[in-house]
Amino acid sequence: MQVVIEAVLTGRVAPLGTATSAIAKAPVGGSVAVGPFGLAGDEQADRRAWQVRLTEAGAASIDEMADAHRGWIEAMFANLDDAQIAAAIATLTALRKPA
Repeated sequence: MQVVIEAVLTGRVAPLGTATSAIAKAPVGGSVAVGPFGLAGDEQADRRAWQVRLTEAGAASIDEMADAHRGWIEAMFANLDDAQIAAAIATLTALRKPA
């Protein structure tokens, strides 16, 4: 599997009419650090929602990874009976709940 990143674009928050926006993005050359809030040098005027659009190749890669993940899960549960599967699911569900 090969993933190709053709361009990385970043932008700063700026006035846009009566609001602010960071919709104007420009290509960045070289390496770009990724932090907890996204790409270094990139800003979002409204952090409540981000949009990511995958290329057809990107979507195919995600599908391939999801299929592999399903295979791992099926392999892990393959030798368990229904009661053991239910117990494992209950344990995993309990881990997700805040204390």
